[in-house]
Amino acid sequence: QLGAGIRVPLSDRVGFDLGYRLRAAVEATLDGDGDEHAATSVYSHSAQLGLTYAFGENSQIMPPTDSSASDWYVSVFGGGVFPDDVNFDYGSVYALQSKTGFTVGAAVGTHMAPGLRGELELSYLRHAIDGYTSTGDDPGSDASGHVEQFFALANVWKDIPLGMVSPYFGGGIGFGTTRFDDADREGDAIGDKAGL
Repeated sequence: QLGAGIRVPLSDRVGFDLGYRLRAAVEATLDGDGDEHAATSVYSHSAQLGLTYAFGENSQIMPPTDSSASDWYVSVFGGGVFPDDVNFDYGSVYALQSKTGFTVGAAVGTHMAPGLRGELELSYLRHAIDGYTSTGDDPGSDASGHVEQFFALANVWKDIPLGMVSPYFGGGIGFGTTRFDDADREGDAIGDKAGL
């Protein structure tokens, strides 16, 4: 994933986060009916709000830039998901269109150095399938079902303290799964699941 946002302290130990995330499950193997298999990459954009709590003696949610303390924190977040089309090839190239969905998740992290944080994140995304188009003879039509994604990521964030707020940017890498939940196009199953 790639991301950026703004952290705002509510107290020494508590703060909230307004952020953007681009998450991607790249080259996932899609298992269809019978011997049909394909590979697909699933990209989604998220706008999310988070709440962060720093724990440990004298911990701070935004320690001074000259501090070498490795304060630990936990975060929970949720928000809206705006997915890109999901493209895959079953003889014809299909593009699934999706509706806006949601994401929830949690992370635990630490200040590794002044202005630099590392964290481990677990997140879940879900959005409904709205329709599909095809490059073959079939012009496409309505589709139904949902796309679900799970991510386990190791992130690094660079903070830029600006008084009472702290913009940040960074990203992470890890493992993701994508699952098609009852995904159907005009009576034909789209697929069961997509692997790592």
